[in-house]
Amino acid sequence: MRLSIVRTFALLAAIWPAAAAPQSSANQSAENQSSGESQFKITGTVVDGVTGVPLAKANVFISPTTDRSRRISTSSAAEGRFAFNDLPPGKYVLSGSAKGYPYRMFQQHETFSTGVAVGKDLVSENLVLQLFPLGSISGQVTDEFSDPVRSAQVMLLHSGVNGQGGLRTERQVTTDDQGRYRFAGLQAGRYYIAVSAQPWYAQHNVQTDLVPQSALDASAVSRVQPGLEQNTDLDVAYPLTYSPRETDAARATPIALQPGEKATADVNLAPVRALHLRLTAPGIDLSQNVGVQLSESVPGAPPGFGRAQITNINKDYVDVAGLLPGNFVVNLNLNSNAAPNERQTLRQEITVSRNGEVTLAELNSPVNVAGEVKVSTQTVPLERAGIGIRNRNTGAMFSTAISPDGKFEFRNAPVNAGLYDLTLLGAPGFYVDHVESTGAKTSGRTFEIQGSDAANLTVYAARGVTQVEGVAQHDGRSVAGAMILLVPQNFTGDPLSLRRDQSDSDGTFMLPQVLPGSYTVVAVENGWDQEWSNPAVIKTWLGLGETIDVSPNAKKTVAVKVQ
Repeated sequence: MRLSIVRTFALLAAIWPAAAAPQSSANQSAENQSSGESQFKITGTVVDGVTGVPLAKANVFISPTTDRSRRISTSSAAEGRFAFNDLPPGKYVLSGSAKGYPYRMFQQHETFSTGVAVGKDLVSENLVLQLFPLGSISGQVTDEFSDPVRSAQVMLLHSGVNGQGGLRTERQVTTDDQGRYRFAGLQAGRYYIAVSAQPWYAQHNVQTDLVPQSALDASAVSRVQPGLEQNTDLDVAYPLTYSPRETDAARATPIALQPGEKATADVNLAPVRALHLRLTAPGIDLSQNVGVQLSESVPGAPPGFGRAQITNINKDYVDVAGLLPGNFVVNLNLNSNAAPNERQTLRQEITVSRNGEVTLAELNSPVNVAGEVKVSTQTVPLERAGIGIRNRNTGAMFSTAISPDGKFEFRNAPVNAGLYDLTLLGAPGFYVDHVESTGAKTSGRTFEIQGSDAANLTVYAARGVTQVEGVAQHDGRSVAGAMILLVPQNFTGDPLSLRRDQSDSDGTFMLPQVLPGSYTVVAVENGWDQEWSNPAVIKTWLGLGETIDVSPNAKKTVAVKVQ
């Protein structure tokens, strides 16, 4: 069972239900049954999830999985005991909170939890509701003289994103005048601390003779103008540094934060010689309404983290200083005063290893994307519906409304070359069957923009999303809390094409809004802590999964062996 979450892009939540749509395992309604039915109860104990100590005066809640606004609450007694009596059969969300313990659902993993099934011959008593205290990570950033570094950018990276071993930026702060920082209210997990800063004494106005990077070799060196030679010792920068003093991301040590732990992670910075780069774009006057961005490609970091310093812009080139060896993305936004869909962007990924000159050659103009939505041969009459596209490589998402005559156009959207997934928004029961196009390459529900030509799409929609429900079992017995994974045939590695749920106390699960197609359903007891979207990991599970074919409007029921 999955918690319903309100997200910023409410419409987009309807597109990728595996990522944001509410998922409930309520195969039965918790509405009152006929007065002749027996009444049941949910009882248990609230405990500290680390020590097992019972928690008195904790707030405990239940609500039907079919209507979570109907919440009933109580407080735990001295021994942490709680009870909800006279309940009709059905399924309930059990949750709680206490002083120093944040809200948590029963057997919660991420936004999923185990729903409590109440009824004849079902176990809903003597449950253990674990609450976990929040932790924190704090520390001090110092320089090569062991002096505090103020105004440093400190980034908290969380390991494990979308079921893979990637990193995600959790938060970002700056150090105070004593070089200190603190991240409070943290769930248990694996974290990294990364710091970006500039030496207070650094001077990057050293002029150099720069030659094209293609002409540089191991013997090539920058030649400093004699008049400014005295400043070269100050032409330095701090590399991006992971606690405690590691500059190689692959060798950084994670912080395995335990529930309630107050961890310390100090970071010591050491300067290295800074590099200079000159960016050129033949035939373009770079001094006219040009926006310049150069960002280091840091795993898990937001764009612009640790941005370099622009020292000079004229019509022929842009000088960048304070760089360190690494991978960067350069963006020159031309005619930046124009509407987004009329702008042009020079974008190039570069590897910087020494002083040099880079000629930007990839001119990317936003592509006009428009078209119509049809069901069979008729224009689809969808009211207040929309269509969304998602760049599979960058994750950028755009949406627009479908007009009453089925037409749509992505106006003022910076849609560039790339592979895009299509989906319908605000159209319950409908899905994208396939797409055809002039100006773009298509396959199934995707289209690929390879140049700057306009893409005219014909999107064929169909009615017939359904649900897959079933039970997770091991040795003939139902298993609660297992991760349920719906894997499409020919899975390509996109986490958003997967669907997940958590089996309830009676072992049942339900995956709504499933598109027609062929799938394998797997149930993994400890899958939450594994790389569940890694194709290599999924491959090891498929052998014990159940293969199913989902037809339009046809509910599918399956029993899955827990592994």
